[in-house]
Amino acid sequence: MKKIMLSIFTMLVCVLGNAQELPKIVPPAPTAFELTKYGDFPVGLNTGVTGVNLPIQAYKTRNLNVPISLSYSSSGIKVDQLSSNVGLGWSLNIGGVIARTVRGKEDENYRLEHPVKEINRVDLYQIESLSSQPTFSENIDVDPDIVSFLYNAGKTDYVDSESDMFSYNMLGKSGKIVIDNEGVYRTVPHTNLKIERNLISGQKGFVITTDDGVAYYFNDEEILYSRNKCNNTAASPPEQGYTSSWYLSKIVHPKGDIINFVYDTNNKEESYTTSISQSLELTSTYPIGNSNFPLTTGIIDCENFNRVIRKRLIEINSNQPQSGKLLIDNSTLHPSPSAVNYRLIKNIQLLDQSNNLIDKTDFTYHFSSNKRVFLENLTFKNPQKKFSFAYDDFNAFPKRFSYSQDYWGYYNGKTNQSMLPDLGESYPVFAKQTSRLANRNLDTVYSKKGLLTKIVYPSMGYTNFEYEGNNYYGYETELNYEYKPGLTIVGEQIKSSTFTIGDYNAGKNVEIGLNYQVKGYVNSSQGCYDYPLDKANAIIKIYDITNGSNNLVYEKGFNTTQGSINFSTITNLPHSKSYRIEILNGSYTPNRCVDASVSLRIKKYTTSYKNIFTGGNRVKYIRNYDFNTDILNTKRYYYTDMNDLTKSSGDATIKGLGHVQGRTAFKDIGSLGSNIVSESYLTLRSTGSFPLTNSGSSNVYYKKVTISNGGDDFINGGEEHEFIVNRDSPGETLLGANRVIANFTNFGWNHGLEKKIQFFKKPLSKSSTKTVVKEITNNYKLDRTVSEISNYNISSNYNIVVMQPAYPTYKCKAADLIGTTPVWQCHTNHSHAISGPGWLDPVTYYSSTSNGKGPVTIGQIKCKSPGATNIKIRDIKHKCFGKNVNDLVSFPQIIRNLNVHKYKTYSYWSYLDKTIEKQFDINGNNPITNTINYFYDNINHLQQTRVEKTNSKGEVLKTKMYYPDDKSQLLGISPGALKAIDSLKKQHRIATLIQTESYKNVLVNSETGQRTDKKLGTQRTNFKDWGNGIVEPNTIQTAKGNGNLEPRIVYHKYDSKGNPTEVSKVNGTHIVYLWGMIIRNL
Repeated sequence: MKKIMLSIFTMLVCVLGNAQELPKIVPPAPTAFELTKYGDFPVGLNTGVTGVNLPIQAYKTRNLNVPISLSYSSSGIKVDQLSSNVGLGWSLNIGGVIARTVRGKEDENYRLEHPVKEINRVDLYQIESLSSQPTFSENIDVDPDIVSFLYNAGKTDYVDSESDMFSYNMLGKSGKIVIDNEGVYRTVPHTNLKIERNLISGQKGFVITTDDGVAYYFNDEEILYSRNKCNNTAASPPEQGYTSSWYLSKIVHPKGDIINFVYDTNNKEESYTTSISQSLELTSTYPIGNSNFPLTTGIIDCENFNRVIRKRLIEINSNQPQSGKLLIDNSTLHPSPSAVNYRLIKNIQLLDQSNNLIDKTDFTYHFSSNKRVFLENLTFKNPQKKFSFAYDDFNAFPKRFSYSQDYWGYYNGKTNQSMLPDLGESYPVFAKQTSRLANRNLDTVYSKKGLLTKIVYPSMGYTNFEYEGNNYYGYETELNYEYKPGLTIVGEQIKSSTFTIGDYNAGKNVEIGLNYQVKGYVNSSQGCYDYPLDKANAIIKIYDITNGSNNLVYEKGFNTTQGSINFSTITNLPHSKSYRIEILNGSYTPNRCVDASVSLRIKKYTTSYKNIFTGGNRVKYIRNYDFNTDILNTKRYYYTDMNDLTKSSGDATIKGLGHVQGRTAFKDIGSLGSNIVSESYLTLRSTGSFPLTNSGSSNVYYKKVTISNGGDDFINGGEEHEFIVNRDSPGETLLGANRVIANFTNFGWNHGLEKKIQFFKKPLSKSSTKTVVKEITNNYKLDRTVSEISNYNISSNYNIVVMQPAYPTYKCKAADLIGTTPVWQCHTNHSHAISGPGWLDPVTYYSSTSNGKGPVTIGQIKCKSPGATNIKIRDIKHKCFGKNVNDLVSFPQIIRNLNVHKYKTYSYWSYLDKTIEKQFDINGNNPITNTINYFYDNINHLQQTRVEKTNSKGEVLKTKMYYPDDKSQLLGISPGALKAIDSLKKQHRIATLIQTESYKNVLVNSETGQRTDKKLGTQRTNFKDWGNGIVEPNTIQTAKGNGNLEPRIVYHKYDSKGNPTEVSKVNGTHIVYLWGMIIRNL
């Protein structure tokens, strides 16, 4: 696309020699829309994910630019994944959005509360000592504020104890926002963005102002309603709708430019299935003091639905008519039956102010037979501009929610009957309950299906992408079997053989299996025609013969009615011993009529370090070709150390974690507590509770990646990139079940940052040691933690059915300070009906039966059954005993059934602290070192304030920068300029450079080595408030060395848009600029 700025200006030229140059205020020259370089796509090296970005169009005003591009980033298409509005794996970058991740409950629908002080494990450890059925008699001290907070957050429906996370993305800037304990919006990581809630006209959106004073308004709300349906229950009622996203509504520049984003006002509703989950729950019920029988609920299928009042962007325009407008057509319907009214982008049109077409981008898709959407072509108004895309066997990619997926959700090609993983020997109990358990192991051939493999460019050149499975180097245990020769007896024979079992399983007993069969031996010469086959028996015996012993360790008889037994398991057979196995005739009538056989299988576990596959894929090759299909260049990616290409550097999460969860609860299966039982639950879930991704969207991160330029063998040399792997950490369990929740504490402030790059020349061979010719090392600094937000994930483990207080806290009265309370137990052997007023109103109930005696009760709560004999066991002191009137005491019994997990969100401030660059000679020796240190001395603006460059000679050049928030450090600024700086701060133009100073560190005493900083020069820009919100330069001053600042450039006038119209050098000729219209054309 070509942009011409028509500008008429008159310039009175004079020769200024070496004096300060005038600013180059030159309108952009006409440029053609063209892509002259293709295929140079970056790879996210520490994850192995390709980063394709194709510019499509742009919408511009004089001072604002909204680029529109298409990007592709995928480690594999997940089976359940719903495509974006431009196809699977692709995203359209246009405008901006703030998307919310609800943690706990929606913050605006529920009251967000934080405890008076942070809760730690030590505050709640006493609750763990409570018995399974505690009463008021168990007096433990827990801070009343803590008990009250946890009770309200865990027992009520109106309190939220976790602050939501908001993710923003706008014109290349992205990050997260969270509300801290004081209600202040914080960015994660810490930035100098100004975050405000926009409450004008009833809107509840956001305003984000960047450090150049440009304000982004997010007012267009997208409303989400969700519900779920399980096959064992009725569909849940729709949840209360909440705002899930705020879309960019307008951008406002300090100079007055406004770009508007217009959305469909018809409240277009979309609905789609987000996920399908399954579970299998096994229950063992134990009445108090007795065991009962196991129960199973069968497989429970649940489907989760979303209904969205969608905000579809349809137009971009501005307050500058000459900029025209951009129209977005969303009329292509998604083919999936699980996505109703879900729309795809059909085309994007750029029009001038007279609605003439400037450019148009059409999107065409391939809809597979399984209703999956793949972007196939991008075509433009100019027919010679076309992008085409190819994928790995996209028609083989399965339909959404297919059971053929691995632990990470990628396609694995297996024919499964459910999503419940078969965890094998770890949990064999589930396989006994159902035959539908799934093979969720990965398959690197199938996981690549649907991935982008080729891009064809307008020039007819193209890029090919080749992938391989992710892996990491780790310790793996493999199961193998050792088979021993079989034994067969015919007639009266007895057969035996010896075998030895080594230490196959790290010192543990070894499991063996027997495969055996018996049948009647029918032979006319032996007279066995009428021999009853069900009486043909045989016996297997195993003896321990280690060191000359002959101890029988196993014996089993079997007959023809059992058929053929396939490797029946024998456990607990000691390892590292010698054995003899025998098979003999066990029939009571003619031995010659028995035919039997047995074979032996020994289970062996072998462990080794190796590269282990994990979920997803990574880029292996990127090859670029010209229009004649001649290869231009090849890059081969090794996710290893450059000197050991065989060992993966991956750091990965482990599959299969958290799919099984256990818990214990109490249940009243009688009337008013007439029969209390303890229930233990063991649940297998299709989705593990331990996230397979954290610290980002990948489950694996590579510490080192080596790139070969020119193919496998580093023909054109190569480079090694080293990254910091510092993952976020799971939350801390404060009370209850030790389980992993989805939200982590973001300790990994430097995770994924590039630590070092080494460039090396072509080696003698692929495996030889590489000679480094250049090295760049980066050091990062965690300056401080700006904010620390503690969140508490609270859930109920079971319902309390025993006696409990009515409230979490109690205010002491005078009588309580010396009061005692009797503890009772009914000794009559009958059914105990327990009732009475609670220690605190209202009335609570509890009852049980155990050896004829009733439960222990307290105060006025007693057995009220006829003939009850309530005997006082002891007296206990009142909770308020020895305290003061109006003191607050707690009843922690009331929260003993809660699971409480704490995780934190930190708003860190960190930055690149130092870069060291070394240049070596051709042999990798004699380095020339240059060091750059970066300083950020003011947390108010977070700008770089000092840069120090040190070369190999020890010479140091220093540059100091000052910004509006540094004005107190600047001397000699006029009152008007100081007022203008305050105006810059009000506009949040805090990155505006006010003054720059340069220094050279020089030697002043060769004997002592004393050095000092010699000032080389200073440049200062004095700003002026010109009125109507226009704050722009007034004069530019310079000074040499320690000399005085002298004015060099003077700005005399600005137009109403903040553009300079008259500029001159001091005492020089004035230059006048007449700003005209913007005209768009091809």
